[in-house]
Amino acid sequence: MALLLQLIADYALGIYFLCALGVLFCLRIVHASRLERESSLFPLEREAALARAQRAVLALMALLATAGVAAFIDFSLGSNPIESGRQPELETPIHLDTSTPAPSPTPLPITPT
Repeated sequence: MALLLQLIADYALGIYFLCALGVLFCLRIVHASRLERESSLFPLEREAALARAQRAVLALMALLATAGVAAFIDFSLGSNPIESGRQPELETPIHLDTSTPAPSPTPLPITPT
C-alpha cells in the first residue's frame, strides 16, 4: 500500500496532466451531445444524446475526484520526504565573509602645546 501511495506521489504531475486531458475530452463530448440533442428530430435521438452527456459528466466527475485524490496524496506524502522514506535534498551552504576587521588604535586627542 505504501508503495502505491509513493508511486502516486512520484507521478502526480503526469496524473494531473492526464486528468486535465480527460476533462477537456469530456467537455467536448458534453458540448457535442448538447448540439446533437438540440438538432435531433426524434425523442429517441434526444434520449441517446442526453445519456451520452450524462455519461460524460460522470466521467468528468470521476476524473476530478482522481485528480483530487492524487493531489491529497502528493501534498501529504510529498511535503515531508523524511517520513516518506526519501532522503532530503541538502543544499550546499553559502559561506559569507562575516569576519569583523581588526580594531584600529584610537587616535589620541589633540592637546595644545
